[in-house]
Amino acid sequence: MYSFIHIGKPNSYNSNTGIKKIKYKSGIEASLRNYHPAFTKMSADIYATIYYFFNKDKYLDTDNISKPILDSLCGVLYGDDKQVRLRTAGSFDLTVGDFNMIDFSGLEGKIMADLVDAFMKEEEHIVYIECGAFNHTMFKFNIE
Repeated sequence: MYSFIHIGKPNSYNSNTGIKKIKYKSGIEASLRNYHPAFTKMSADIYATIYYFFNKDKYLDTDNISKPILDSLCGVLYGDDKQVRLRTAGSFDLTVGDFNMIDFSGLEGKIMADLVDAFMKEEEHIVYIECGAFNHTMFKFNIE
């Protein structure tokens, strides 16, 4: 499993074109390499979790944020979009929500420290990205 954070405003699906798309892909890859310098490309089916935390609302659609991130990782962390069998995406407004309510258990120390540090610095845009091996038990119903 690979998890990392990316600081910066995410591209939306509709604006992820041309030079902007190339720069965004480069930034996402740099964030991945910062946390996992020696990662290996995943060849099996995977799941992806993407959480967008913001202090400055740009009214970005959660679904439209996750697709450009996954597109940026395609060819880098995995070979084909078809490998993503389960995607979870969410957004969290840090100006109205208390991030202390978030369950950070299970996060690796550096990721957790960097995430909390970004919250405390009131970074405008913070994205947590996680990709790992998929299995069918990950399908859940009635998660409330």
